[in-house]
Amino acid sequence: MWRFAILALVLASAAHAETDDDTVPRSSAKPRFQVVDGDTVKFGPQLVRLFGIDAPEKGQTCDDGQWHPGPLAKKALEDFIAGRPVICKQVDYEPL
Repeated sequence: MWRFAILALVLASAAHAETDDDTVPRSSAKPRFQVVDGDTVKFGPQLVRLFGIDAPEKGQTCDDGQWHPGPLAKKALEDFIAGRPVICKQVDYEPL
């Protein structure tokens, strides 16, 4: 339940991008936001995994390949956000 509370807090706040480098000028244009899958969003070129959420990936199958839950997980996140403002705060970092 606490995972949904964290997600709700993150998704209910106003959208904006921040940088650790104060010398980088901020653009007045908002970065393009999109849901990639059930636990990943994209702000412009930056992929962001949602903390505490593990959802099926796009190509993942269940029931011996009979069911593809990835698109359903993506749609669930899209419906949950449903045009609400989104904010991203770094909790952890996973190097590529």
